[in-house]
Amino acid sequence: MAKEFLKTHDQIFSGRSVIQAVKADSHHKTSVVWSQYGSYWRKLRRISTTELMSAKKVQALQHLRREPLLQMIQLLFEGKGKSVNIFHTILHTALNMMSNMMLSTKVFDTENPDSVEFTNALTSWVKLVEKPNFADFFPWLGLLDLQGVSRELTAYLRRAHKFLDAFISNRLETRSREGGRRDREAEKDFLDILLELRADDLTLIDIRALLMELLMAGSDTTGATVEWAMAEFIHRPHIMKLVQAEVDQVVGRNRRVEESDIDSLPYLHAVVKEVLRLHPPGPLLIPHRADSS
Repeated sequence: MAKEFLKTHDQIFSGRSVIQAVKADSHHKTSVVWSQYGSYWRKLRRISTTELMSAKKVQALQHLRREPLLQMIQLLFEGKGKSVNIFHTILHTALNMMSNMMLSTKVFDTENPDSVEFTNALTSWVKLVEKPNFADFFPWLGLLDLQGVSRELTAYLRRAHKFLDAFISNRLETRSREGGRRDREAEKDFLDILLELRADDLTLIDIRALLMELLMAGSDTTGATVEWAMAEFIHRPHIMKLVQAEVDQVVGRNRRVEESDIDSLPYLHAVVKEVLRLHPPGPLLIPHRADSS
């Protein structure tokens, strides 16, 4: 049945029933996640797939993911013997990995108040979107906003927008000084590519929305998955020992694990898949709607 809905007849059921929360500040109008199937959605999906998530790009940007990961390992090593908030540690690391690939900088910095405010706005926004809302069951309650969800979400969105708008403006100024383009392909990041596509009916608001959704999707889900994995390891220590033994056998203890080692760790692969099966970060898919019969 799921195959019929999501694969065989996917275009028929590709419509979105937009929940009240994502209508705050008209976010759904520029969202790649909540936009309806059409030319706009296809354009954003194509850009994200070819310019950020293709196998070639993932391989080329490996060094940008490694740096935040090494910083996290160093942080954990320096704090040995102390309690660690797994979710926030992984979330901040994943956020910096994503932003390194997209913006050539790490957006989470504990010493930068604007950065901390941006990160808090993103995580708070995700939590509120997941919160049950009466207006989704009784649409006429949406105007009343009895739970204050829309009001809070609008505030969080505007904080996040302020941070990204400032970043995009700085990049535009830099590009203007450089003549509007970066000559060498190696110097371009995802934001540069998006800015070069502005002539292709892509506005700065569209760019901001896409950046924000990719940052949220790549960080919050990663933090939740790793947190559940650690919980399962504590509950099943024999599984953790098997994973450790596989890593010791394949990688050894004289060097760090690299992304290139992952294909040689089938048991770790299986553990990750089982964690995702038991604790999917999105147990309920985004609502689909039939747009034709």
